[in-house]
Amino acid sequence: MTRRISERAREQLRGTALPPYLAEHVARAGTDDRYRCLAVAENKLMWDLLDAKANTVRHVGPESFGYAEHWGSASFREAISDFGGEFLWHRRIEPDSLVTMAGAGATLEALFNALCEPGEGVLVPTPSYAGYWLDLETRIGLEVIPVPTSPESEFSLTVEDLDRALRTAPRPIGALLVTTPSNPTGRRMEEPELLAALDWARANGLHVVVNELYGLSVFDPRGFQSVASMTSAPAEDVHLIWGFSKDFASSGLRCGVLASGNDDVIASVRQHAMFSVVSGDTQHLLGTMLGDRSWASSYLDGMRSRLRGSYEAATEVVRAHSFGVIPAHGGMFVLADLRPALASPTWEAEEQLWRTVLDASGVNLTPGSACRSPLPGFFRICYATEPADVVVESLDRALSGIA
Repeated sequence: MTRRISERAREQLRGTALPPYLAEHVARAGTDDRYRCLAVAENKLMWDLLDAKANTVRHVGPESFGYAEHWGSASFREAISDFGGEFLWHRRIEPDSLVTMAGAGATLEALFNALCEPGEGVLVPTPSYAGYWLDLETRIGLEVIPVPTSPESEFSLTVEDLDRALRTAPRPIGALLVTTPSNPTGRRMEEPELLAALDWARANGLHVVVNELYGLSVFDPRGFQSVASMTSAPAEDVHLIWGFSKDFASSGLRCGVLASGNDDVIASVRQHAMFSVVSGDTQHLLGTMLGDRSWASSYLDGMRSRLRGSYEAATEVVRAHSFGVIPAHGGMFVLADLRPALASPTWEAEEQLWRTVLDASGVNLTPGSACRSPLPGFFRICYATEPADVVVESLDRALSGIA
């Protein structure tokens, strides 16, 4: 008799079904010439700038073929420390305060395993990155508690929003997780907004995790200000997430970075890193890229210029069809307000609109329900998954049938 799988596995399987927009992407990609995916936050605009650097003949030494610290080799963490101090954090974060793992999702899971007890809640402002529910709930038994924000304030976060969410939370809260720039809005949290959230969290005895995964993808002229340049973060209660998937258009290489000033947190995450080690060859490649400051600076300038061009092209199409957008500072997506096209102000109507657009035009957008939007009718448009002219044609086709 075949032994059944564990009840733990059964419980995890019950909660890990792909959201419909991703299931449709898996089903249609490569099988339908008309299909265009504007629903996945991936930057495919940069390969010509990455190609020469990634494929230049380079010397890979024996150290890359052997064991090193499974939380990132000393040389790789040194390279991240130097690069981050110059380009992202604008102050040095010591290598011993850094951990690398195979992707930001794995890094977040290991971090929250150290920060929260099973059964506790994590406050996440919404609309939000849809993957947090998978990262935090599937294996470590936390519950993501939405903090709804308002379109009237372009989904900025207020202390009143946080107070309300904490007061009504169905379970004890262990941490606050914020993303800047936001996925899905592309909004950068301004210094007063972010510092107010930090002060509020500290007053309530909570850890704060600041996800800066898109920090170098900000194309707004005022640039990006990391929480590390505003405060003494990382600290014992403030932890930073960064990675290469977005800012270096390398989602397939799988490398996330944690910065924390809490020695116990670092020690705990280092143990988990054993199960999600970044390969030695990948560390060597990424470290080489970071070490060439001239190339990195030119690449980042080129990336931001291309993202801005695609953002402006996409928003022009949305506005031409008389729909609104939430102004973005960076990232690779924009949140469009398609509420006028809803048959009624309901989630059922949003799902029907998403399905209508997909079936009629072959264009896949991210519905707001997947991002836990507080209101139906907001759709995330990822404008970096295709060249700008393809995005414009696809988006025009998608919106023509509903405007």
